[in-house]
Amino acid sequence: MSSIKPDYSKFTDADVQKMEQMSTTSATALLIQAGLLPVSSPPSPTSTENSQLRILDNACGAGIVTSLFLDALTISKAKDTSNVRVTCADFEPQMVKLAKERIEKNGWNENQRVEAVVADAQALPFEDNHFTHVLMNMGIQVVPDPALVVKESLRVLSPSGVFGITSASTPGWLPLIQSALGTSFTPPPMFTSGPLLSKDSINTWLTEAGFTQVEVKTLSFETTSGVEEHLGVMRRMLGGEGGMLEGERWDVYEAYVRERFGGGEGEVRMRSEMFVTTGRKA
Repeated sequence: MSSIKPDYSKFTDADVQKMEQMSTTSATALLIQAGLLPVSSPPSPTSTENSQLRILDNACGAGIVTSLFLDALTISKAKDTSNVRVTCADFEPQMVKLAKERIEKNGWNENQRVEAVVADAQALPFEDNHFTHVLMNMGIQVVPDPALVVKESLRVLSPSGVFGITSASTPGWLPLIQSALGTSFTPPPMFTSGPLLSKDSINTWLTEAGFTQVEVKTLSFETTSGVEEHLGVMRRMLGGEGGMLEGERWDVYEAYVRERFGGGEGEVRMRSEMFVTTGRKA
């Protein structure tokens, strides 16, 4: 079965930057829907029982969700942010390394306010009822068992805590691959089956898992990149061994993109549709 999971060890700094540009829109929408943006002064926990705002940025990548929130916190000039704690967690050591570098560069690790750890979203190494928010931007569809992610997120959330995810109903690159490869290409199961395919199925899934006040919104947006930039990211993301575009498929896809978008001087425009979902622990 072809894989959507990239080999992050081969990603360049430019690749990571491009991926973050592509995920910023969904990350911002997730923070807004989770009640973390715009930032209040000082930020408030989800209930009066919690003295701290404890956020888990799950499948954090290089930390774009954390960065957007903390940058907004800085701009807000909140006088007291001592109640804010953020944990960035990712299964990929390379991503955690990048998150740690970002934390260090921005001085976010003062008083251990922000940390980055290697962790499996399906078996989180955190105690029960710990976080006020568990957020996962564009990550739940690449884990082997999304149901375990939901179960673990519910476990580590404190009462009234907020769970938030973004998931792609139609990623911008999927129609391109389908157009290039035609009937020889079968989309990955995550885009053809399972609970993440519609608003109703997501709502039912999280409600049955134990969440309340489930809200699912549709987010549509367009991204643009140069042909060479697009091909570079796609090759490292999907063109490796076991990837959707490995071997001859890559040759066909590359030729299609160059012909359709005008070679090295052209631009690749992709329109994506995502679901932004939040729910509360009872």
